[in-house]
Amino acid sequence: MHDKLFQDTKTLTPETFDRYATELGLNLVRFKKDMADPVLAKQIDADQAMAQQFGARGTPAFFINGKNMRGAQPFEAFKAKIDEELKKADELVKKGVPPAKLYDEIIKTGLDKVAAAPAAAPGAPPPNIRYKAEVGNSPFKGAKQAKVTIVEWSDFQ
Repeated sequence: MHDKLFQDTKTLTPETFDRYATELGLNLVRFKKDMADPVLAKQIDADQAMAQQFGARGTPAFFINGKNMRGAQPFEAFKAKIDEELKKADELVKKGVPPAKLYDEIIKTGLDKVAAAPAAAPGAPPPNIRYKAEVGNSPFKGAKQAKVTIVEWSDFQ
């Protein structure tokens, strides 16, 4: 469904959703029920509110160990940021931080919401600001105790 939705983002309507669900062989009755489920709508609203709280006003928006990285970026930009965070994580582990507590330690002094920051290039995230992007029970890929955690807000999550 994800791939279908991104094929033509200008014509997304309830009718389009139903057509795609049918084409993909989804259970249309369940699909419509899920689309109208107020519990799921509440989860989406909460996700959007958290994104806004941290200044993620467009998609995709990434938080690498709590540091904002806006927009689609080249691989090299991600690699540089992840390598920097891996180095910091390794230093914390050497100081005795257990791997299970690493992300909590990294974001413990992070901000709970966007604050006024020093001027940066237009569209660029404020430098060196870390946010408490709690992952909670959100779906994830990879090791639960990874040294680097990437939180992403994107269309069609």
